[in-house]
Amino acid sequence: MPTVQQILNKADKYRNSYSTDDKVDWMDAGQKVIYQEVPHESVPFSFTTVSGFSAYPLPIKQIRIAISQNMQ
Repeated sequence: MPTVQQILNKADKYRNSYSTDDKVDWMDAGQKVIYQEVPHESVPFSFTTVSGFSAYPLPIKQIRIAISQNMQ
């Protein structure tokens, strides 16, 4: 999954008049909409972090996300 900076770098390859703050706000708003639409797991999941290690497997269900017409 790309980082926010990687997404911003790709967006900036195209001429646009939006500030970085505007683009981050737009991404945040989109993620909030997706979060509201996606069913949440009721079972909490916890794991132990290890110093110097940043990749952890998470139990993620496969889901289908339908984009509503007003988001396009």
